[in-house]
Amino acid sequence: MTGKFALGHHLAPPQNPAEWGEALRARFDRKNRELGLRTRRAVEVFQVTAWGVVPTMGQLLGDFPALLTRASALESLGERLQRWRRA
Repeated sequence: MTGKFALGHHLAPPQNPAEWGEALRARFDRKNRELGLRTRRAVEVFQVTAWGVVPTMGQLLGDFPALLTRASALESLGERLQRWRRA
C-alpha cells in the first residue's frame, strides 16, 4: 500500500470489521451507479473477449445462472460470439 489508499481500489485501510463493511458497501454502490445498475446488491462485472476459447451463449448462461439479463447486452454479445467463433 502507498499513502492513504490501497492500490487501485480507493479504500482506506479499515480499522475494524464495521469500517471494512462500510468501505465495501460504498465501493459497490459507487460501481453500481457508474454502471447504471439500480440495485444495492454487490454485482460482479465480466467482459468476454476473443482471447483463448470463445464460449457459446449457452455456456455463458450456464456459468452465470444469476446473470442480470436486464443489465446485460445479451443480443449484441451473442452476435459478437458468433463472429468470433467463425473467425
